[in-house]
Amino acid sequence: MSTHPKALLYRASHRGTKENDLILGPFAEKYVHEMSDQEREIFEEFLECADEDIYYWIRCDHLEIPEKYRSLIKGIRQDTHL
Repeated sequence: MSTHPKALLYRASHRGTKENDLILGPFAEKYVHEMSDQEREIFEEFLECADEDIYYWIRCDHLEIPEKYRSLIKGIRQDTHL
C-alpha cells in the first residue's frame, strides 16, 4: 500500500461512483497533505472499501460505522456540510 499523498488524492478522486468522487476528491485535496502517517493509512484503508459502503456511511446517520473510520467520516461530513 502507498500512503503517498498524491496517490491517495488520485484514488479519492477516481472512485467507482461520481458521487464519491465529488465528496472524497475535494476532501482529499484539502486535507491529505496535512494528515499524519497514521491518518493516511486509515484513509487508504477506507478507500479500499466498497463504494456503496463509503457513500452510505457518509450520507446516513443511522448506519453503524466501523470504529476506525468514525473520525474520518465525521471530518468528511463536516467539510462537505452533510
